[in-house]
Amino acid sequence: MDSNGEEQAAGRDINGCIRWSLGLHRSHQQAQNALLSKSRFIQGKIMHTYCLKEVAPYKEKTVVVVGMGCSGLDAAVETSNIARQVYISTRSGAHVINRVGHRGLPYDTL
Repeated sequence: MDSNGEEQAAGRDINGCIRWSLGLHRSHQQAQNALLSKSRFIQGKIMHTYCLKEVAPYKEKTVVVVGMGCSGLDAAVETSNIARQVYISTRSGAHVINRVGHRGLPYDTL
């Protein structure tokens, strides 16, 4: 909020895309409706990961993925291959580690 009590968008205008990743048990329409009240802060496209069919439209764009579930991380990984920058937003923070450990073995088998 500013000194007059008005809401302001945090950070800079990234003019990219925001992905809301609530998993498959919520409808993509619910996710979009939840963000509509905040849409005045967002210049880019708002969509649910259910609608992600191809990543080509995100080439050289900045993408924000909201959510650390399986669908959110899948979307982040896929778009990171072609996007300029991918940010992941979490509710309570997380540690992200590589899946591959010593000598190329998966960490869950070590």
